[in-house]
Parts: sequence; C-alpha cells; structure tokens
Amino acid sequence: MSEISSPGYEWYTLTEIKKYGTKELIDFLCTKKDLKLDEDDYEIIRREKIIGCDLFNLTNEELRDLGMAGGPAKRLLNFASEIKEKTSRAFSLSNTSSETLASNNKYVFSETLKSVNKYLFSEKPVSEHMHSEKLVSINQYEDENEWYSIYKDLNWRTSPTVKVGIINKISEPYNKPAEGLAKMGKKVLEFIKSEKNFQVSYRIELRPIINQEKWEYIMQLDSTAWFDMLLQVTKNLPLTLRIARNYVNNIMSVHNSFEYVQSTKISILSRVYCGHHADCKYPPPNTNNKNNNMERPSKNHNLSYAEPPIFCAGLTPTQFQTARYCNWYVEKERIVLVKDGWVCVSHQDDVRDILICSNPMYGMIHKPDNHKTNKDLVIDGKFWEWVLSYFMSSYLTETICGQCISNPIELFALNFGRLESDEAKDSQAKECHGHLHVHIKPEVVIAFEKAGNIAMYGKIGQPGVYAIQNCMELELYRLMRLEMEQGRI
Repeated sequence: MSEISSPGYEWYTLTEIKKYGTKELIDFLCTKKDLKLDEDDYEIIRREKIIGCDLFNLTNEELRDLGMAGGPAKRLLNFASEIKEKTSRAFSLSNTSSETLASNNKYVFSETLKSVNKYLFSEKPVSEHMHSEKLVSINQYEDENEWYSIYKDLNWRTSPTVKVGIINKISEPYNKPAEGLAKMGKKVLEFIKSEKNFQVSYRIELRPIINQEKWEYIMQLDSTAWFDMLLQVTKNLPLTLRIARNYVNNIMSVHNSFEYVQSTKISILSRVYCGHHADCKYPPPNTNNKNNNMERPSKNHNLSYAEPPIFCAGLTPTQFQTARYCNWYVEKERIVLVKDGWVCVSHQDDVRDILICSNPMYGMIHKPDNHKTNKDLVIDGKFWEWVLSYFMSSYLTETICGQCISNPIELFALNFGRLESDEAKDSQAKECHGHLHVHIKPEVVIAFEKAGNIAMYGKIGQPGVYAIQNCMELELYRLMRLEMEQGRI
C-alpha cells in the first residue's frame, strides 16, 4: 500500500525551476531521460546562458535559430508546456504557498477553490480579494528555518493529500531535519486527535521533490472518510463531487509508469516460523505470577516451526481483549541490517520496500520488550536522526551504493489506523510493532544484490501505489453511484 512515486510530484516544481541558473537547469534536464537531449543541446543552453525562467518563454523558432535540431527543440518545449499545465492544475487541488502566489504578482484560483472558500469560510458571498486572503492564510508557515518549514494550518478541504511541511535539506547536523520531522509528526497526531473521523485510516509520507533536493511531508487521509467529512462541511453534494472528481482526475493524470529493471537474483524463501513465540516463551501477561518474566520450558514451543531470531514480547492493546504480547517477529532470511537498537528487514513480497523497526531484543533484561508503535516513531527525533544520518546517508549511500547514487530513497511512509492493523502479525492488534516503510530505487536493489545481501535478492518490484488505491476506493464507494444519481436529476 503505497503512493505516487516522486515523478508524480514534479509538477510542484515550476516556481523552483524558474530560479535555476544555467548549470542547475542543465543538471535538471539531464535527469529527464525521456527528453533524450545530448551534449550538443546542453552546449546550446550553456553557450546562450539560458536559465530556468527562460525555459518557459522560448519558442520553437528561437531554439532552431540557436542551432538546436527540430526534435530536441520540440521535446523541450512540450516538456516546459507540460510543467506549466500540471502546475496550473495543481493550483486548484493543493495547498498553494503564499510564496508561489506572490511570485505571479496576482492570485490565480480555480472555480472549485472559489466555491470551496465560499462554503467553508463564509456564510455570505465574499470578494475575490477576500478569497485570496483566506487561501493564503491557510498556507502560512508557523515554524520556518533553513532546515524545515511547517505549515500553520492543515488544509484537507481540497484533497485528501494534505501538506504538512517541507524539509529544506538533509545534511549534517542531522538532528536539525530530524527535529522538524518530529514536530511535523506531532502536528499530524494532534490534527487526527481533533478530527476523530479521520482516525480510521491515514498515512504519513516523506518524499523528495524539487530535483530531489527538498523533501515534502504529507498526510494521506482515507479517501472515503475525507469525502464524507467534506460533504458534512459543504452540505453541497454537487460541489463535493466536483472537488473529489478533480482530485481523482489529477492523481490519475500525473501518475507515471515506472521503468522496468531486471533483478539479477532470485528471492530467498523464508522458513515457517512460530507466529506466537512470545506466548511460547513466557507466561501470559496481566497475571500475578511472580515468575512472569521467567522463560517457560522449551517444550511449549512447537518444533514444527522455526524459532524466530528476533521477536517482541512487549505488550500491545487489542480490539476486544486486554493487552497481550505483541508477538511480532522477523524471519532470519529477511534481516537486512541490525544496528543501534533498530532492525531493517525486507518486505515479504518481492518489492523494493525496507521496513525499519525497533529491535525488541535491544537492551533486553528479562524479555525482548523494546516495543515501539508508529505513533512513537513518528515523533521520535532520535529515530529520525538515525534514519537520516546512518541508514540513509551512511549505510545506503556509502556502504551499499558506494556513493554512486546521491539519493537512494523514493519515499518514507508510516501507516496508521486500519492501514497499520492490516500489517500486524496479530489481526486484532490496535497498535502493532511500528515500522517505517522505505521505498528504495531499483538500482539500489541491484547494489544490494552485488553486495551479497541475500535479504534483498529479487526485491525489485514496484510497491503498491497508495494514492491510486485511494482514488479507486473513492471511485468505487462514492463517486460512481453518486455521480450517476446526479446525472438522473
């Protein structure tokens, strides 16, 4: 269960591209393999000192006069036009920043956003200038510095994809961006606590944007819960349908197919492990047994199953019973890395998704009970600092990739509510053993295979796209029926 990949978010970068100098523009265009530009084309850009803002004002005749062949000129202009079009479409569906609005010296709004403002912010019609102020106020930063920027308000009224903030750079000292991530996580949890209808299912994602230099922190709400809440607020079904349809159309239009990369290895099958090993090893929790921390005799373990090398005996609440052992475990064949109280494991399916979890065996005294939930992880600055400094920058970039890939990550994600329970070893668990999803690039999987890390053999498939799933559920459970009924009225 995943999301749109980083290519799908390139339409947010128009304002940033306009700031590029000649070198930055060439570096950016070099990443767009589909353009098939060569060194002759880049030399024209370099010689004529073309910068980012020039890209969107050039004509075919001008490029041909400068010596660029017809094919590259046409592709380059179509690319610039596509960016402008998608950015314009994104204006009507996402939290437009005040910086972007101001850069155009005027406010640009879709009819949908005007309607949203009318119904959400005022009982009476208001002027376009007041619409402008209302929209800008939603997107002001409440905490902004060179490392991160956090939005003051979380605007969910135009899309279930809600912007929370931006990590401006990930570099030393890593405790600074980690501090921002912990603050954003706390803001999301506070929002969900105040908006109880969204607690059913939500997801936090951190993905690179703007030529993979900055990172966007977003909250993905359950699409049907979002639709129902929006309808409660607007009390206007046609308007709600129009907003939802715009969201679906936009997501489907920017979702790109992914380049297929062939794995060099075959994935290793795991043995069958004991799924309740903590119950086998220790007496039931919540008893008065003085020997509650003592291991049971080994005969309690079913020898038909392998004993997991790492398992959790921390307590976790369930939906219908008192707390019981977490019973989360890791198959030996899936262990990618164990380091500093954290364990990284590959996905059970053959997809390029590494899970980072707290190691329950770390610092064990009586039981392996170093149990942390996703709600613990999302606000843990030390956890984020370890992820950014050691796992991403040291382990992946340097050790595995040999610094050949500057950014090996496509996405970080944490699931909550129903999404989290669906992934639990215990189907009745309310808060399972927390795990951060790390979607890595295909070439990183190849690097793992070359390094001989068998846990990552064959794990090169594309993880599921959560935003597409969100759209499908919204289409199936709300839009199809309601739009048909509206058409008959």
